[in-house]
Amino acid sequence: MNRKYVGGITYLPVSGARPLYLATVIDLCSRRLAGWAIADHMRTELVIDALAAAEQTRGTLTGAIMHTDRGSQYTSRSFAEICRSAGVRQSMGAIGSSADNAAAESFNADFKRETLKGRKGWSSEGEARLDAFRWLTRTTPAAGTPASASEPRSVTNSKKLILHSVDWGDSAGSPAPGFQIACLRGARGPAAADRTSRFRSWAC
Repeated sequence: MNRKYVGGITYLPVSGARPLYLATVIDLCSRRLAGWAIADHMRTELVIDALAAAEQTRGTLTGAIMHTDRGSQYTSRSFAEICRSAGVRQSMGAIGSSADNAAAESFNADFKRETLKGRKGWSSEGEARLDAFRWLTRTTPAAGTPASASEPRSVTNSKKLILHSVDWGDSAGSPAPGFQIACLRGARGPAAADRTSRFRSWAC
């Protein structure tokens, strides 16, 4: 474990609104979620934040291989630089084929099946984010948890997992503009500080 990872992006349909996007980093051996980020865009920052979350969760990604599709986010110079900085070697699938990234595709399918439960989409952005947070934190080990641990700890039973800021927006429960849930625990360096300042983050 802790040597080979797969990553991917999936969209979260929201009724009457723009979709959200979820980026994940999954340990290929244990099939456990190492890091994730969710946003209302598909810019490169989304996958960078997910990788930063995985790095913090696992302590280090030095020497690891990260396999993804050839989406523009993963082929970007910014993501390549972040991978080099983290000691991660990139691997990409064939153009137009998702077969060799089946682990990520399967994870996304399970996520949608178990959270949407037959619905076509979420009724609001807030509901989508909350459902995602609840489901994803069941499969994400806490920061500093050894990769060999048999069960991940949830946000409810680890004092290390602090909610930096919780703001669900107005009294009707609508998220504040630009609000994101992201695993961005302890990302390092000026670039990481800039990413942290752009949104409120949940430790997960």
